[in-house]
Amino acid sequence: MDAVSVMRHDRQPAALILDLLRSLGVRDPNTLYALAARLPGEGAEDPARAARVILGEWFARLLGRSDLDAEQAFLLGRAAFVAIDGGNRYPGALMSDEPSDEFRAELHQNVPLSSPAAAPMAMPARSLDAPGVAAPIRTLFRPAGVKGANVA
Repeated sequence: MDAVSVMRHDRQPAALILDLLRSLGVRDPNTLYALAARLPGEGAEDPARAARVILGEWFARLLGRSDLDAEQAFLLGRAAFVAIDGGNRYPGALMSDEPSDEFRAELHQNVPLSSPAAAPMAMPARSLDAPGVAAPIRTLFRPAGVKGANVA
């Protein structure tokens, strides 16, 4: 029997943290509770956000992407982890100090490309009036009125 199986479940971790771990594809209750015990729970103001930061920092280290902030690294890492079905195939690799080389390689291959940051630019001024091409069509559908009356 391993240490994860013997872990006491008398102190329930925050439900939001369990939901976050489930979003990674982790389904085994023992693994869920063992991982949740390593993440901030009751004391944190927003436990789910604190857990995303910790997991994001772990994914950033694992992927060698120090250029990303924790939230971005979490999103990329979670996408790759779910793509390789890490919750079922590598449940013990999540948050481990030394994950296997096979896990690392597969995770690296499945990281989605991040989009470049939006460049600030001025929106060109454009008229909100209908283009002149539609003028003939408007005359066809204009309601019939009294000739010479000012119809707009």
